[in-house]
Formats: sequence, C-alpha cells, structure tokens
Amino acid sequence: METRSLSYLYIEETHPMDKLEPGYDIQNNTVYFCREAVPGAYASSRDVIKGADASTFVIFNERYARDARHAYWCSVPMRNVDLASLRVLNILYAKDSQTVFYHGGRLKGADAETFEALDKGDVLLPGGWNDPEGFARDKDCVYAHHSNILRGADPRTFEVLGDGYGRDTKKVYYRWASVPKAKPGTFRLLPQGYATDGMRVFLGRALLQNADPATFTALSEYLAKDATHVYERGGLIEGADPASLELIPECDILYKDKSHVFHKQRVLRAADVATFVSIGGNYFRDKAHIYYRDEIMKEADLETFTVIGYGHAQDKDHTYGGKEVFVPRPPIRRRNA
Repeated sequence: METRSLSYLYIEETHPMDKLEPGYDIQNNTVYFCREAVPGAYASSRDVIKGADASTFVIFNERYARDARHAYWCSVPMRNVDLASLRVLNILYAKDSQTVFYHGGRLKGADAETFEALDKGDVLLPGGWNDPEGFARDKDCVYAHHSNILRGADPRTFEVLGDGYGRDTKKVYYRWASVPKAKPGTFRLLPQGYATDGMRVFLGRALLQNADPATFTALSEYLAKDATHVYERGGLIEGADPASLELIPECDILYKDKSHVFHKQRVLRAADVATFVSIGGNYFRDKAHIYYRDEIMKEADLETFTVIGYGHAQDKDHTYGGKEVFVPRPPIRRRNA
C-alpha cells in the first residue's frame, strides 16, 4: 500500500454523515438559507437571501418560505405566485389558485384545484436516507419521482403505502415505476424497506430469488435471510448459512456466519471468523490482521493499532486516513466537523 508524508493530519471529531440543520435561519434582521439543505445531506454553509424581508418572513418548511413580497424555494424567489392563495403542501410541492409548483417551478399540466400531495415528500429509502421525493395526484394523474407522471396509475384508487411504495387496484408501484409480479391486494410492507405480497419478497422493484415470505427476516437495510437463504441488498449470497448469520457490531457492511466473513456479497478469505471484530471507524481486526473495510492493512502493527477518529487510526510507526498510510507519523490536529 502506498505511503505518503503530511505536515499535519486533521481528524474530524464527529462522524462525517452527521448532518447539520438544514433550512432557513434569521439573524440580525438577515435571512439565510443553508446552501445544501437537502434531507440526508450536509448543510455546509449559509447563503444570504438578498432582498428578503426578515420582519415578514414566514418559514413553511426547510424548502419553502415567503415574506410580504415573494415566495421562496430554497434561496430563490419564485415567479408568478399569488401569495394570497399560496399553499405549501410538503417540501416538494406548493400551489396557488391557478398553478402547481414543484421545486419552486411551475408543474405544467397539473390541475391546481384537485392537486394534493400524498406524503411529506421525503421518502425514507433503504440505507436510511431521506430522499426528497414522494407521491402526489390530481384528478387526471399520479405524480412520482421528480414529478414524473406515474404511467398507468389510477388517481382515484391510488394509495401510498410507505417506504417508496404505492398501489392502486391493478398494480404496485415503487418510486417512478410498477413492481413486476407484485399483487396489490395482498401487498404489505416488511421492516427495513422490504415488502411481500404473501407469495414473493421484494426490495424496491427487485424480486428476491426464491425467498420464503413465511420465514423471511430483515436483519438490516442491507442484510436479510429466510430459512434457507441469505440476501445482501436483494442479491442471493451463495454458500452463506442463515442459521448462524450475524451482523458484525458497529458495522452494516460486513457480516459473518459460522464459516466465513462477508463484505457485501464477497467472502473475505483471509479473515478469521472467531476473532473478527469491529474496532470503529470502518476498521476491523482478527487474530492476524487489521482491516479497513474489506482490505488488509499490511503496514499496520496489530499490537499498537488504535482508532483515533472516524476513518483515522495510528500505530507505533504510522498514521492512517482510511486505507492511506502516512509516514513518518504526522502530528494530530483535531477539529469539529
């Protein structure tokens, strides 16, 4: 593994996936918007909304707001809005008496009188991410991902099930398309984003090969099993033993059974099952090796290796950033994320 030198190594004190609070903020008569205010993403900086009137500013949610003169989508003034009749429906959609708006822009062809949002617009998808999408409808159409018309869906009988799923009397839908072979009458949600119609098991629109709904168990959003099979992100893991399968604590990307350690759908041949454990920050160890995710850290000293921050570690000779090796060991400077 390649090594390189650094004058200092900065260590983040928090997990990099910890998000800052997104949306609007008013301080000292100035209105700000977090530039990356997307559910599940970082809010790394704030932008001043030029011309916004702080004294009349009303926040509807983290995406929509208004003052006495304008309506806003994020930090951008919306055009041709009737403020008197404006209604914000969720983080995606708003409407006035004449127009439906998606992401602050006009949704062409939508009927404002009958248009309604059917969820909050922040669908929780496998992996725990709140993705800014959802279902809506008017008298003619059902709208799904990125306001696309959900072809074939019946707005009169359509209902939202959750986890990105919806159905009408004829089909089941996931996000922007139908789910092949799914039976709407018996379709129901399972934990961790999976679903079943009593005959089959689904993850999104994917059919899990030979899965038995009666014995199916979701261990995480990535890992599941039934009495005779193991699945990772919906893919069948050949040779894995469901009876002894277990997640490795503090980790959702590796797991093991009585014979093997797995990374996603691949066996880590060198790993010792009995002693393989997580030591934090995406680092792992067994009796013979240190690992970063699924890779052996050949330079790492087993006796002195210590995790010092998320994705960073050190031993007597080196400092590590992920799988990168820094030599000689640089001084550590800590900062908040």
